[in-house]
Amino acid sequence: MDALEPSGSVELIAAALRADSTDISVLASVLSGKLSDALPPDIVEISAQRSMSDRMAKRPGIVTLVRITFPTKVLEVERTRNGGLSARVQTIVRGVTIARQDVSMGEWINVFAEELSKLSTEREGTRVALERFLGLN
Repeated sequence: MDALEPSGSVELIAAALRADSTDISVLASVLSGKLSDALPPDIVEISAQRSMSDRMAKRPGIVTLVRITFPTKVLEVERTRNGGLSARVQTIVRGVTIARQDVSMGEWINVFAEELSKLSTEREGTRVALERFLGLN
């Protein structure tokens, strides 16, 4: 495959993310590192809990929430008290949340991949960065 085609891009993006989705810290790292060129500025918000020792050692702390805001969806992954992950998808219409649903990580990744694929068809820079992330160029 020479270029990112909409029909196959959702599956490629989802497959690339599935390997990194078991730990919220790794997911946050992928979104802020590897995928940062593919994402428009300021759509990824990463919250972390920092202990006093983290602050003194200038460590980033433990990632507790990853929120990605697309034009019609807000996707969240949150660390639960027992160390697991809780994923949510919100549907937005004209700036108002009309639906909020808890989903599995697999469903969350699929929605993320679909939204990112839509974005890549609208923005050339996003498409090129996704192709680099997926190793297509």
